[in-house]
Amino acid sequence: MDIENSQKGLFKFVKHPMLRKALEVLFSSIPGAVVLFVFLLGTGVLNIYSNLSETNDVFAASYIPIICLLPVVVGIVGPLILEKVRDETRLSMRGSILVSFLSALLGSGISSLVLVITGIASPEFKPFGGAILDNLGQLPGLGAAFLVLVVACTILSIIGGAIIVVVLGRAEK
Repeated sequence: MDIENSQKGLFKFVKHPMLRKALEVLFSSIPGAVVLFVFLLGTGVLNIYSNLSETNDVFAASYIPIICLLPVVVGIVGPLILEKVRDETRLSMRGSILVSFLSALLGSGISSLVLVITGIASPEFKPFGGAILDNLGQLPGLGAAFLVLVVACTILSIIGGAIIVVVLGRAEK
């Protein structure tokens, strides 16, 4: 179905096709971004708490598998929301990847930025764990952790977006 001429979907009242597409993608990326933001901020707070209570960094390493899995799930859910917003039954690879990318970039970027600001404001807080900050130093460690988290979440989310298009594409055949 050609979305340019479509009168279906949540934003059918927007007449300009490019603006309608942008609103659909932005709206579809918000739930995944919020979930990722809350989870990453929560893990940062748990890290701060574990470092203040003098526990070791094994606690921080214990939730790495969840941090790796959650962006893939966000990447899968975002395109499904886009499908419902557009009121279509077929997902496009480009739209799915865009929604997945935006969800991960917003969610991980904003939460990581909050954690970096917290780490700069209070050096005794170590939102990304003591092992990183003790070995690299405060500012380089915070910067490295920020970049790694945002890039890793974005790549994993894009993979999730591509996976759902391939799986649903094969299911339709």
